[in-house]
Amino acid sequence: MTVDASVAGYEFLGRVVDPEGATVGICFQLEPGLLVTAFHVLSKIGAAAEGDAVRIGPVAGGWLHAAVVVRTDGLHDLAVLRTQRPLPHPRLYLAASDAMRTAEDVKSAGYAEVEDNGHEYALLPAGGEWRGPMLRNGLLWARIQADAVMPGMSGAPVLRVSDGCVVGVVSARYRSQDEFMNGSVWVARVEDLIPLLDGLTQAAVNDLRGTDAAAADPAEQAFSAPRADDLGLPPVPPGLFALGMFSVAFVAAAAAIGFRYGDAPAAVIVSSLLVTSLLSIGGVVYRWLDRSSRSGIEMWALGTVLLLDTVNTGMMIPPDAPGRGMTVLIGVPAFWLAFPLSLRLFLGLPYGAPPGLAKRRLVTVAFWLGSVAGFVMLLTKTDVPACANWCGRSPVQLIDDPKLYLAIRSGLLAAMAVLIVVGIALLVRRFRDSSPVERLRSRQLLVLSASAALLYLAYSLAAVSYYFSRTRSAESWNDIGLLLGWLLGIGLPVYLLIILGRRPVMRFRLHNLAYHPLGGTLQGLERGIGSILKDPSFRIARQCEQAWRDASGSLIPSTGPAAQTPIPGYLPSVVLLHDPAYLGDRYLLDVVIRLVTARLRGLDRNSP
Repeated sequence: MTVDASVAGYEFLGRVVDPEGATVGICFQLEPGLLVTAFHVLSKIGAAAEGDAVRIGPVAGGWLHAAVVVRTDGLHDLAVLRTQRPLPHPRLYLAASDAMRTAEDVKSAGYAEVEDNGHEYALLPAGGEWRGPMLRNGLLWARIQADAVMPGMSGAPVLRVSDGCVVGVVSARYRSQDEFMNGSVWVARVEDLIPLLDGLTQAAVNDLRGTDAAAADPAEQAFSAPRADDLGLPPVPPGLFALGMFSVAFVAAAAAIGFRYGDAPAAVIVSSLLVTSLLSIGGVVYRWLDRSSRSGIEMWALGTVLLLDTVNTGMMIPPDAPGRGMTVLIGVPAFWLAFPLSLRLFLGLPYGAPPGLAKRRLVTVAFWLGSVAGFVMLLTKTDVPACANWCGRSPVQLIDDPKLYLAIRSGLLAAMAVLIVVGIALLVRRFRDSSPVERLRSRQLLVLSASAALLYLAYSLAAVSYYFSRTRSAESWNDIGLLLGWLLGIGLPVYLLIILGRRPVMRFRLHNLAYHPLGGTLQGLERGIGSILKDPSFRIARQCEQAWRDASGSLIPSTGPAAQTPIPGYLPSVVLLHDPAYLGDRYLLDVVIRLVTARLRGLDRNSP
C-alpha cells in the first residue's frame, strides 16, 4: 500500500478551482460523489446557483473534473455538490455541533494562502479547540479557536479529534485589527447541513463516542441496537411514493386504452403492459431500497418511455381512434429515447453513473442521436404497409414519402446498433479490468447486456428486411421485440435483486461475527470479515514505524489494487484495505467500520 505522508488521513478533501485552475476553497466528501463546501466559495467563481457546474480535484493536486451544485444555503454559507468521479475516501460521519463540549479538541485542513516567499501550501493542517455556539446577525453559528486556519480553507470540515466526525464547516476567520479574538473561526453547524442533504442521502448524526464506557463487551456495545437501515427497510419518501402511484395509474390508463381501442391480441397487450410495469415499478422499488444509486430512477424512466411506445405501436390502435395524433406525437420520440436510456442504464449499473470518459461520451452521443431521430421521424412519419394501417400519421408531418421514411428509419436503427456494439465492447473492457469482487457482478451484467444487444440486432435486421424485401413477416419482427422486452423486464430487476440480496446476508453474517469467537481477536476479525466479503485483499492496516502491517503483524506490500478507508477515531494510523467494489456500498462498509472500531476500542481498553 502506498501512502503519501502529506495527505494520509485527508483523502476526503478536495479543492474548488476557478476557470483558470486556481484554488478558491475546499470541499469534502461525505459519501462517494457527494461533497460539501461553503456557499461563498461558489459565489467567488459565479457558480452559486443550483445546477451550475464547477471544477474540483484532490487537494494535493492532479486531475480536475466537473461537479454540479445540487443544494445551496446562502444564509448558513453551505452548499452541496454532486460529482461522477468520487474522491478516494468513501465517507465521513456527522456529529451534532450543539453536542460538542467547550475546549474539546478539533482539527481542520485545506489549502492555505500563506505569505512565505511564494511557497504554495496545497494542504495545511490546523488544530484548535471548540469554543461553543455563537449568535451572529440573528443566526446560530459555532466558533473554534484555531490559529492556523488561513484564507483558502473555506469549506473545509471541522473534525472532532477523538473520532474524526465532522462537527462543522469552516466559513470564515475573524480578522482583527487589534489583539482581540485573534484565531477565531466561524463555523457552519452540522444541524444546518442536515436539511440540505435530505433526499440526497440518508443523512444522520452518528456520534461514535461510547455512552457507556463500562460496557463489558465493546462488540456488544456497538451492535446491541443496530440502526434501522442496517437490518430493516428504509422509510418511503413521499416523492418516491407519488412516483410509484403515478406508474400504477399510468399502466392502468394504458391498459384501458389498449383494451378499448387496440386491435392487438389481448395476450400481446397484457405481455407488453407486464414488461413495462416490471421496469417502471421495479425501478421505483430499487430506488427505495438503495437511495445511493440512480439505477432505480433510470430503470423507471426506461419503463415509462417503453410504455409510451407500447401505447403508440404495440397495441395497434387505429389511426381514427380518439387522440391518436397525440399518442404518435409522444410515442415516436419515446421509442428513440429508449435506446440511449438502455445504454446509460447498462453502462452505469448498479450505481447509475457510467464510470469513465468513454462511456459518458458514448451515452451523450446516443442521447443526441435519439433526440434527433425522434424529431426527424415525426416530420417524415408516413403510413407504410408494414404497419397494416395502425401506425398512424404524424400530426406534424412535413414530408409524405414512404420510401424516404423507411430509408431514414433503417439508417437510424443501424446507427443505434453501432452505438450498442460499442457499449458492449466497453462492458467487456470493464469485465476484463474488474476487481475480484466485482468480476462476478460484471460477468452477469455482460451476459444480460450482450443478450439484449443480440436481440436488438435481430429486431433491427428483421425490421429492415421487411421494409425493403419482405423476406420476413411483420409478426416475426414484433415477436423479437416482445422477447427483447421480456428480457429487459425480467433480467434487469432480477440482476438488481441479486445485488440487493447480497447486502442483508452479508450484514447479518457481520453482526454474528461480533459475537463469534473468531471475532474476539483483531487477526480473527480480519480473517472473518475477508471471508464474509469474499475479499482476499481485506486487511486491517496499522501504521508502525513508517511501515504498514496487517492484524497478524505481517508487512503489507507497497503495491496492490486495494482501496483505503480510514477508521474514525484512529486517523490516520489505522485504515481498512479492501476491494474497490465496496466503495460504492456505504451501508455495508459502515457495518465493517463499526465492527472494527468496537474491537479496536476493546484492545485499547485492555492494553496496559
